Amino acid sequence: MGFLGRALIHAAGFAHASYLDRLYSEIAVGDPNYSYAILSMMEMGVLGVICGYEVARFVWRLMPRSVQLTPHRVETRMRIASVALLLIAVPWVLLSVVDGYIRLKTSSSFHQHLAILTPYTPQKDIRLLRSRYAAMRTRADYEALMNDMAKLAESNHITLPQNKLYPF
Repeated sequence: MGFLGRALIHAAGFAHASYLDRLYSEIAVGDPNYSYAILSMMEMGVLGVICGYEVARFVWRLMPRSVQLTPHRVETRMRIASVALLLIAVPWVLLSVVDGYIRLKTSSSFHQHLAILTPYTPQKDIRLLRSRYAAMRTRADYEALMNDMAKLAESNHITLPQNKLYPF
């Protein structure tokens, strides 16, 4: 993999980490800002340029220098364009699905665990947990909060449902 490929992978990793932190920040305040749309548009633009360039290079190498557009060649080009479009559309749809899944699971797991703990926990501690949830800015903040809730449940001999946000 060349320099450009390594740079793109590094940039994608940074964008992914930034995206997750922003997502948790939005979840904490209930912001319906769907920042994934902006990020995914940027991702699709970059992927579109890269895929388009690579497909054009591939087709250019396959075609003889004196090309006459026959119906067969037009059909082949349409298939290649369809595959390139699919390579752009699939990540966009997957990102949208994952975004919705993380938002739903993060919020519902916290509120479910809080509802279970409320009868067994002093109101001051419940308010503190809600405050920490509202102040959450990163995935690490969420994980620390859920770990503290698990410790609180264990000290009160309560079994909380498994947090299935990250099953893989």
